[in-house]
Amino acid sequence: MAKKQLCWLVQTKEGYKRLLWLKPRAELKGLWDKTWERQIQPEKMVSWVKRQQVFKLIIQHLPKGAKLLEAGCGLGHWVFALCQYGYKAFGVDTSEVGIQRGRQLYGLNHNILRKGDVLTLDYEESTFDGYISLGVVEHFEDGPGKALNEAYRVLKKNGLLFCSVPYLNPLRYLFSPHGDLESLLNTSGHSFYQWSFSKKEMQTMLESAGFELLRAYPYTTLKTLQEIIPGLDTMTKRTLAIINPDCPETQESLAKSRKLQWKTIRSTIKQGLILTLESSPVRVVAGHMCLYICKKG
Repeated sequence: MAKKQLCWLVQTKEGYKRLLWLKPRAELKGLWDKTWERQIQPEKMVSWVKRQQVFKLIIQHLPKGAKLLEAGCGLGHWVFALCQYGYKAFGVDTSEVGIQRGRQLYGLNHNILRKGDVLTLDYEESTFDGYISLGVVEHFEDGPGKALNEAYRVLKKNGLLFCSVPYLNPLRYLFSPHGDLESLLNTSGHSFYQWSFSKKEMQTMLESAGFELLRAYPYTTLKTLQEIIPGLDTMTKRTLAIINPDCPETQESLAKSRKLQWKTIRSTIKQGLILTLESSPVRVVAGHMCLYICKKG
């Protein structure tokens, strides 16, 4: 097998279809510490967070002043952005590197960002109004059940869970190769990385943990389309280069007299792409991730 991230459509013992993602073991060693060691511009990261539809959904559902926990916070971009919006936000992560860098980058103290395990949180029952988990619980080979139970424990009655996981969308269901779960988990040189769940299975697991599903919101359509449609990745990069005002090739090709006209064209193309990719039918068919908004009963 090629040394790259790989995925197969498999069937669990419970009879559900999932996507199993593998990675070379060498890549998985210290993966998250390496991720959080990368150089970033904190202002740009926080600005990016605030533009995300997931962020907008969170602030739509919770009043300012609410006490929130992001479990698996990494460097704390989301925690910092939520604090700026008037929330009492806290974050935990297993990576000491991520927590230490986050404190340095955003000036967050030890009480706000701390090292912790999402399976055994160091908080009392019914502590938080909201619990945020963005791309975390899919990385447990045994499934997200334990993490969801812990989320339920620390949430107050009627508290909200915002849980985002990779989505087994119709395109991936149709085009992913089939495989045997046990055989794949024993693949030489590779190890489990993450799952992609169908909406039906994820809803079942959320309800088993005691949550009521309020909304499922698929998003990030471009990743699925780039991986499934040959040549789309290259075409997308070229298109983004054209509409990106900071791209040197674009700037060199524009005469000064045409800058205003090109700015209008670029904006129109960009908005058209966003509207198309983020339309509800496209998100349902091709969303790479899905945000589940749930209430604790």
